Amino acid sequence: MSEVVSNLIISKTKDFEFITKDSHFTDDTVLTLAIADYFNKYGKTLDKNLLINEIKNTAKNYINAGYGPSFLRWVNSSSNEPYNSYGNGAAMRVSPVSYVANSL
Repeated sequence: MSEVVSNLIISKTKDFEFITKDSHFTDDTVLTLAIADYFNKYGKTLDKNLLINEIKNTAKNYINAGYGPSFLRWVNSSSNEPYNSYGNGAAMRVSPVSYVANSL
């Protein structure tokens, strides 16, 4: 899950300290790990509502991770329907799927 590591690195050069006191995780890190945790708990079982609950509960535990306002409204709502994001969140968080998928 290279995005988790890359989100921790604040330098863009080859000469850097890997993790410093100024390093921090992002909303993408939190939600990538939420999806990984879902698959660790449920394996290949795909249940939309369980996955949404995992994402929402994890986001609430790290509420100041840098989420956008639309995502925060959705997290704090009772809705499990899509919130029509225009961001790149899905692409940033999809890597855990590769650990349970058998094919493309």
